[in-house]
Amino acid sequence: MNSYNRKTLLKSNIVNVKAFSCTAGGLVLPLTAFFFVLALVLFSSAEKATAASRVPQNKNKRGQASLAPEPTAADAVFLRSEAARHVKKIAASAEVVQKYSPMRDFSFYSKIKHIGAPRAVEISGGPTAYELPLIADDYAARFIYLSADGRLLYPPAASASGARYFLTEREWNEMAGGNYQLPPGDFTVYPAGYSLQHFPFVYSERHQNLVELCGLPVGQESLADFKMLDYISQVPSKSIGKRKLNVLSRASHEIIELTPLKSFSYAAAYCADWWHIAASSSDEIAFERYYDFLTGAPAFGVNPRAVEMVYLQRASSDAEFFGFSNYMKDPLFAGERFHSSLEGYASVLVLPEMISAADAGDPKKVYEISEENKFYMGEEYIELFRGHEASAETLVAALETHGIVMAGVSFYMKGAALSHPAKAVAVIGYKKAGGTTLFVYKDFEDPAKMFRVAPAGLFCEAYCFAHEFRARARYIVKKRKLTIETFDQRGNKINVDSISATFPTEGRRVKFLREASGVYFHQVKKEDFSGIDRAKLTAEIKKKYFVSGDSETFTLRYAIY
Repeated sequence: MNSYNRKTLLKSNIVNVKAFSCTAGGLVLPLTAFFFVLALVLFSSAEKATAASRVPQNKNKRGQASLAPEPTAADAVFLRSEAARHVKKIAASAEVVQKYSPMRDFSFYSKIKHIGAPRAVEISGGPTAYELPLIADDYAARFIYLSADGRLLYPPAASASGARYFLTEREWNEMAGGNYQLPPGDFTVYPAGYSLQHFPFVYSERHQNLVELCGLPVGQESLADFKMLDYISQVPSKSIGKRKLNVLSRASHEIIELTPLKSFSYAAAYCADWWHIAASSSDEIAFERYYDFLTGAPAFGVNPRAVEMVYLQRASSDAEFFGFSNYMKDPLFAGERFHSSLEGYASVLVLPEMISAADAGDPKKVYEISEENKFYMGEEYIELFRGHEASAETLVAALETHGIVMAGVSFYMKGAALSHPAKAVAVIGYKKAGGTTLFVYKDFEDPAKMFRVAPAGLFCEAYCFAHEFRARARYIVKKRKLTIETFDQRGNKINVDSISATFPTEGRRVKFLREASGVYFHQVKKEDFSGIDRAKLTAEIKKKYFVSGDSETFTLRYAIY
């Protein structure tokens, strides 16, 4: 409490005591009794003021300093040693990934001369992380955030812009006296046992004092040894460009550039475009033409604004599931709330529940949704993980079995993550390198031909999209032709990758040739029926990225009597 507030408090309490003494029937208290009552009132008020100072304040949703107990000397020594250990592992991982980003300088990790004392970062009065500065020999500094038992929660990432922060040990000691209090409800506590993989992440500064943790940017030429999804080169480009914003004040007029917070709809539309290709049996794909909502430029594929407006309309009847952020605001679209449910967008893709959606900014503009194809998805999505419990094994299995993955990325303040995904990306490939599995993802705020690589820990939430397929057999007696037809879940004929079949008895393998789209045949011979009462067909059919229930293979059985 500052001196001005304390003086005001004392004055108000003296007035209250005077009022008390005057209302007691004109009774004048003895001098000792008067000071006794005054002391009681002052002590009670001071207790209330102290208690109030401990209650987290959330008026402007910005982090505030709090005077909570500092770590003990033993804790500080332990956390410093753990910070040094993590830095060594990050430096080792930087050597492994240097070839993917050859122009990036990773020398900071070898120049650290001092690790500062830890400062607690708190949510609701309890520490969620400990902040330690890493100070290099030229006073360039980065911050690392650890748990109480030394696990890495947030790395000493480099600025994506190349900007550097300078700090001395003395300056940090003056800053680290009070712990840092984050607003409760807006930021989440990490799950038990959580630890981020060692990797030389970069970060970007975002609106509202937030930072985004990012993977390393790479060009397509650097991805030759990654296992990429099919069709990526055929997916129409989608990119969120920066927009200018006029900032007016009494002293100046400034024009700044900001990135619209529209990645959820762009990632969802990109996933839909990929499935449009993957689910098609045609060599020529006709993508719809539209004008990009943000740039006004012509574009192709699923319109991100259409997906966004379907989310908004479905939120009108189920606001709990199709949620909005209480913290994040988009200054470029002040009249539109930030959509915070990545699962809501997964639901929109598989079940839009409408064939048109009006634009929130211009109700006369209506986006049509194909009643037949919708967003080219199956009838269900699969939650891979959420709550910062990413698994590299789960992510690899999803890419191999179900194809493209829509993943969420967090924004952070003082090493703590927002309670919901702040950005959506598309995961499109992977590679195991140096004991860590690296994933390739598409960030729609990057240029069209840029990709990023990062370990699974970058993603706080992820979904893939199951597409079922089936088959049926038919025997045409007059032509002695045995046919297999293959379909997607909606009954459209699709080509498959392989048919492994036996006929007319088990152990006798036969070939099926493609006759038309989704139609395969085997020419039956008259002697195939010799000596048997029933000719049996057993076919194991596979199509990449498609499943049959829990299996990647559809088993077809058919008998001819």
